[in-house]
Amino acid sequence: MIHLTKFTQKHKTLIHTLYYFAILLVFALCMALLLGAEEASGEAPIIVPVVKTVEKAQSTTNHVTAPVIAKSASWKATGKEVEVRIREIAAEVGLRDVERALAIGRCESGLNAAAIGDKGWSHGIWQIYLKAHPTITKEQAHDVEWSTRWALTRMKQGSWSLWTCSKLI
Repeated sequence: MIHLTKFTQKHKTLIHTLYYFAILLVFALCMALLLGAEEASGEAPIIVPVVKTVEKAQSTTNHVTAPVIAKSASWKATGKEVEVRIREIAAEVGLRDVERALAIGRCESGLNAAAIGDKGWSHGIWQIYLKAHPTITKEQAHDVEWSTRWALTRMKQGSWSLWTCSKLI
């Protein structure tokens, strides 16, 4: 049996990061399966998984947690509709690296406008962390149009590091 006391803080942080990334990967796979089922049948799936945020004990480092599916979305659309709109807004704001932006959106929320993560502080497709951005409302963060313009404008300005997933992709 391995004792964590033998690991340095750097090792513990790496282990925690890998653990949360694995949770996010499982969530993304579930979402992909659900979206595939919807496309195959032409209907929304009957069973919708709820992924609870995993709390990290006694840690102050930033981490990725799987988002919780909100009970009611301010804007309901399929992942493909959201992706098309992100591409359109990227062209409007002049963001060239739209594939990187889409990868961040998929990693952060599975392109789910109703996603809520980080113990209720991160909202929407882009998982906007409201503690760090107190002028942004939950409604704005969940609004696909508003939040995508906000996020892509920052990405165009080079602020990719606002998103934890930018370091993972």
